[in-house]
Amino acid sequence: MSESIVYLPGDEFRPPKAGDFTIYKYVEKLSRDELEDICGFHKGRLSRGAIVAVMHREDLEKLSTTDFTLGASTRWSRSAAAAPWAPAFTKFEVNGKSRMEVNAIESALELEGKDVQGLKGKVLKFLKETKLGGDGNLPAKVFPTWRHEDDMEYPSAKGAGVPQFKLHNKKRWVVQRIL
Repeated sequence: MSESIVYLPGDEFRPPKAGDFTIYKYVEKLSRDELEDICGFHKGRLSRGAIVAVMHREDLEKLSTTDFTLGASTRWSRSAAAAPWAPAFTKFEVNGKSRMEVNAIESALELEGKDVQGLKGKVLKFLKETKLGGDGNLPAKVFPTWRHEDDMEYPSAKGAGVPQFKLHNKKRWVVQRIL
């Protein structure tokens, strides 16, 4: 019989994977159903509960532009072919790498002549700017109690979705809410 770990708001933990993250102000007050719809979780996945957490402030202070990749929005979660930039992107290789080896959003931005590192610097500055007593801009993750199963999908979000970024290495997170 396996033991359950119980977390409380304010508890710190380090999950086994890095994964995607968003910005706390977009998820801080959402219900389980709203999180499924807006973040693109498989319908019913959060029915067994979830944790909404923000990145530990010490890890956030050390975060650099090389620690994450720009994503789009959960509006196109795992459905990149539906994204408006997808048709143009699939016609190209970037720096000799096939589209499966590079991040589609960053590659599309580079193809448009955009300064991806400069944009990531602005995102990083935004994530680190937190109003006194608030956590609104902090990187946030939703950790479902029900682990992902092979038959589960990450559907596109209903509505605009939330911004999405891919973290390249594990960080510590602090529990904000238990659902």
